[in-house]
Parts: sequence; structure tokens; C-alpha cells
Amino acid sequence: MLSSSKGSSFSSGTLSSGSDDTGRLLSSDDSVLSAELSAELSAEFSVELSAELSTELSAELSAELS
Repeated sequence: MLSSSKGSSFSSGTLSSGSDDTGRLLSSDDSVLSAELSAELSAEFSVELSAELSTELSAELSAELS
């Protein structure tokens, strides 16, 4: 499952907090970009998960009722 935290940075395929993979401290630009990416991923994941759960629950309910 995806998880995110405020101030985290997407770097080399992993979420890390406080510094990037070179060890430098994150700048405010990195934090803004990170927050935007985190919000975008969270929104996408929510929509996909919601649609998937809705489809599964619909199918299960339909099967039980028939």
C-alpha cells in the first residue's frame, strides 16, 4: 500500500524524509515538489482504490442477491 508523510521526498523509487539519496538537505523547492507529488499520488491511489473496491463490492453483492 502507498503511504506518504508530509515533508517526504520521492527519490530513487523510495520515499525518504529529510535528505535525498546524495545526503544533501532538502530545499524548500524540494519540499513543495514533494508535497505536490504526494498529493497527486494520494489522489490517484484513492480514485483507483475506490473504483476497485466499488467494483468488487458490487460483484459480491450481486452474486449474493441472485
